[in-house]
Amino acid sequence: MLHSLPENTWHKSPYSSDTDGNCVACRKLPHGETVAVHDTKDPTRGTLHIPAPAWNAFLSAVTAQPA
Repeated sequence: MLHSLPENTWHKSPYSSDTDGNCVACRKLPHGETVAVHDTKDPTRGTLHIPAPAWNAFLSAVTAQPA
């Protein structure tokens, strides 16, 4: 169960803000095949599970974009 893992296993985005309401955190699940993503303001609303290859492709695409 996701909520039984230690809270410090979540990694908050450095682009998330504590003041504007946009906070996202993610973590790799056991076996590294899936990444879980949730809203840090309300983690009880659920967690989005994304296959690791899709998550890595998303990160590559986002970081390749000019700021």
